[in-house]
Amino acid sequence: MTAAEEKFICEYSAKNWGSDAVIVTEFPWSEAKFYHIQNANKPDIAERADLLFRGVEIATVPMRQTNYDKLVQQIVDRGFDPSNPGLKDYLDAFKYGMPPEG
Repeated sequence: MTAAEEKFICEYSAKNWGSDAVIVTEFPWSEAKFYHIQNANKPDIAERADLLFRGVEIATVPMRQTNYDKLVQQIVDRGFDPSNPGLKDYLDAFKYGMPPEG
């Protein structure tokens, strides 16, 4: 979302529901980062949420892919090279075991 969209959503929420905080969910998978988890029941959705407060995103809470093979495939699918030295240490953590997180 753009900053203007975040502001609009929060203003709408404050006016119509009396809440300064909004949790936005169901982000498109096509816009997800390579490390997000794809929703198993809705493959076009990423397992992610944003917490907005008074027009500002204050937290992003994605479920992160911890399965090494899926993570590598998602990197490739997003057009990146998993053998890039900049990804080595990151991928090693998942190669040798990373507990679920998000």
